[in-house]
Amino acid sequence: MNENMMPMGSVGIDISQAPTVECDGCGGILFTPAAIVKRISKLQTGALEDQTVTIQVLMCTHCDTVLDSILPGKIKEILDAKENKQDKQGPSIIS
Repeated sequence: MNENMMPMGSVGIDISQAPTVECDGCGGILFTPAAIVKRISKLQTGALEDQTVTIQVLMCTHCDTVLDSILPGKIKEILDAKENKQDKQGPSIIS
């Protein structure tokens, strides 16, 4: 079997023919895993304590842009809202 062929059931897929996903920010093609952590109130869940939910995302290794083109709609909305809020506040300065 050709080294570029990956078995998938009885059908072979030539990975060299698949399009490469590029960063929406800079066009880079290398990504690293990152996580968004959401805190869910115990009042919403009925649990005894607040819960956390981890959402795995991919970040561009060149410009740190989250690859949002593969995210579910609701998660993308969360990221967009956060970015808009930061844009209105301007850059944060840590002293």
